[in-house]
Parts: sequence; C-alpha cells; structure tokens
Amino acid sequence: MHEAIHGYIDYFRATLSQSEFQIKFPLFAPGGILDAEHETMANNYINNLRAVIEGQNDSIADFMVDLMAWSGLQETAAYGAWRNSMPYGLSSEDIQASMNTFLHAASDNCGNGLPDGDSLGDFNFEPCN
Repeated sequence: MHEAIHGYIDYFRATLSQSEFQIKFPLFAPGGILDAEHETMANNYINNLRAVIEGQNDSIADFMVDLMAWSGLQETAAYGAWRNSMPYGLSSEDIQASMNTFLHAASDNCGNGLPDGDSLGDFNFEPCN
C-alpha cells in the first residue's frame, strides 16, 4: 500500500499541471519539505494504511498494525508526533526500539515474509542457513 501511494502521487504529478498538482499536494510547493511524499502519506493516509493491514488479518494486535503502517515513514514529523504521544503507554524510546526491532525482523526473516502474531516476540531472529 505504501508503494501504491507513491504511485498515486506520481500519477497526479504526471497528469496535472504544476499548479494543479501543488493545490492537490501543497507539501510539494516550491520551498516545501524535502520528503514530501512520505510527509503526505503520514499526514493523510496513515489510517488507510492501517485499514489495509487490518483487512488482511484482523487478528494482528493494534500495536503491530501501527508499526507496519508507520514503517517507512519514521523520518516524518507525523511519526515523531505519534511516537512522542506515548501510544499504548510506551515511551518514545520504547516505540522507536520496537520499530527498529520490527524493521530488523521484516528485512531479515530469511525471505519468508513476516510471521503472523501479536507481538515482536513472535519473530524468529535465528540466522538464515
């Protein structure tokens, strides 16, 4: 879904005039932020990302859904605000440590994708053979 939103934005960049595009996506205006696509996703589409993830498997714990939805958006102001709001009663540092663990598991799970489960403890951190 994350990559599909990049495509959605790029489609409008290619089909609208520059002024129409900047009206639809104001973060892309001259002098706008460097990573406008990710900021746009974080500000406008995070709930859509969550809904797609939950739609695939409604038994995933909310915290895991949030980590999946925010993955790739950790450098955005919206992620920082969410992390600092202490969701689930966790400190900003604990949220970031959980995100780092999730990203490590997602990239190093021997090419088998992410396992089902409700917590980071469900990830297999054994080396691949």
